[in-house]
Amino acid sequence: MNISDVFQRIPGRYQLEEFLVYLENHPDQWPEVTRQVFGQTEPRIAFRALWACEKVSQRWPGWWTESQRGQVRQLVMQSKHTGMLRLGISILNSLPIAGEMDIELIDRLYKLMMQSAIPPGVQAQAMRLLYAMVKDNEDMLYEFWLVLDQAADEFDSPAFRAARKNLVKRKR
Repeated sequence: MNISDVFQRIPGRYQLEEFLVYLENHPDQWPEVTRQVFGQTEPRIAFRALWACEKVSQRWPGWWTESQRGQVRQLVMQSKHTGMLRLGISILNSLPIAGEMDIELIDRLYKLMMQSAIPPGVQAQAMRLLYAMVKDNEDMLYEFWLVLDQAADEFDSPAFRAARKNLVKRKR
């Protein structure tokens, strides 16, 4: 199967599910899927491949290598494409949190969460990942709650409010 051709023509989630069934039975094709994201010049193909990567991160997080995880981190750090950002953050949310505090990524997530020009879905994903990254550090967690409390009045999207509400439930 030519993986590039698959992402050239995947029009919707049902076709993506069919591909994921194929991938489950052919896990050796997984590296080629990630190459379609990070080695691709066609943005549409890269986006569709990243969509598949998001589903893989949720179903088979053990497939991810440290190198692939690093590529997703770089995408989150540098991408201006909000759809790619949302998917990249979602992938990082599905994978186990690295043991070492990534201050550069934390800073980027705060910026994404607090910019009103950023779509609410990206803000909510950034909020969730940020919480997961700081929840075990008392000082960072305190700062997170302060920022989130201040942001409550500024952002009124349902996605932002719902993510904030769900995180506040964990606070109690």
